[in-house]
Amino acid sequence: MPILRVVTNLTARQVPVDFETGLPRVIGAVMNKEIGKFWLELVTDARMTLGGTRDPAAFITVRSIGCVSALETPNLTAKITGFCAEKLKLPNDRIGIHYFDLEPHCIARAGLTMKEQFEKSKQ
Repeated sequence: MPILRVVTNLTARQVPVDFETGLPRVIGAVMNKEIGKFWLELVTDARMTLGGTRDPAAFITVRSIGCVSALETPNLTAKITGFCAEKLKLPNDRIGIHYFDLEPHCIARAGLTMKEQFEKSKQ
């Protein structure tokens, strides 16, 4: 269950309406994860700086059970950066990404941890 958080100082109007559905599709294709399992939170109009300036920027947090190893993040980084640069009209150097590899017992949905759901699906 990948969890995405995008924080940007762009206004809500500057973010295309298909951004929230498009980013999980891009990441899902790389991670081989179903779109229906993604959560995405988009925070616009953030008071943020990068390099001491308030020029437009975005910071993306990607949390997932697996799929964020040292072998996988270079491809993910290229795809996420490319998508965000195109959709948000940002230069690559104004886009940051932070990856977190989650343990299945640390995330839950529908009243069960992912660990419990994995174990239940094997029965």
